[in-house]
Amino acid sequence: FPLPVLEEHAQLFFLPLVLSLVNDESKKCKESVADCISLILKRLSTDTVQSLYGYVKRWSQPSGAESIPMQLASAQLFGIFVEARPDYVKRGRNSTDLADIIIQVISHHSSTNENEWELVYHYLVCMEKLNKYVPGTFGSNLDVWSSLVSLMAYPHPWIMQVSARIVSGYLSAIDYKQLAQNGSDSFIAQVPGSLY
Repeated sequence: FPLPVLEEHAQLFFLPLVLSLVNDESKKCKESVADCISLILKRLSTDTVQSLYGYVKRWSQPSGAESIPMQLASAQLFGIFVEARPDYVKRGRNSTDLADIIIQVISHHSSTNENEWELVYHYLVCMEKLNKYVPGTFGSNLDVWSSLVSLMAYPHPWIMQVSARIVSGYLSAIDYKQLAQNGSDSFIAQVPGSLY
C-alpha cells in the first residue's frame, strides 16, 4: 500500500488484524498476522503509532473477568510494538509505563486461576523483548525479580520456561567480579530462594 493510504486507514487495517491475532486457532496464521502488524507499524509515522499504542494501552487495563481477552490482545501487541518500534517505546514514559503494566500483572498472578496463565505468559514474553530492546528497564527492582523467581515454579511449563530465560539473561549479563565485590545489591542476595 502507498504510505498515505496506509496512514489514513491504519485503524481499518489494525483492528481486524488484532482480532485475527487473538482469535485464530492456527499458530502459523497468528505468526503471519503478527508479522503483518509489525510491518505496518514499521511503516507508520510516530503520530499514527502513538494513536494505535493508545488503543493497546487502554485494552491493557483490567476491569473484571470480561476484560481478559482485551488484556491478552494488549499483551501480545505490546510485544509486537517493542520489536517493531523500539524507537517509539523508548520515547518519553512509554517503556516505564509498559514496565509498570508488566510488573502489575506478574506480581499479582494466581497459580490457581487457569485462565490467567496465558496473560502472564504473554506479558513475560513482552518483558523479555523489552529487556532486549530497552535494557535496564526493570533494573534492580526486587519485586520484579522476586516474582520471576516464584514464576519459575509456576504450574504451567511455558511460564516456567520464559521466566527462567529472563532470569538467565539477567544473570549472564552480570560481571561475576562485580558480583563478588558488591553482591549484596543483587536480587540473588536479596530474594530468598533465588539460588536454589
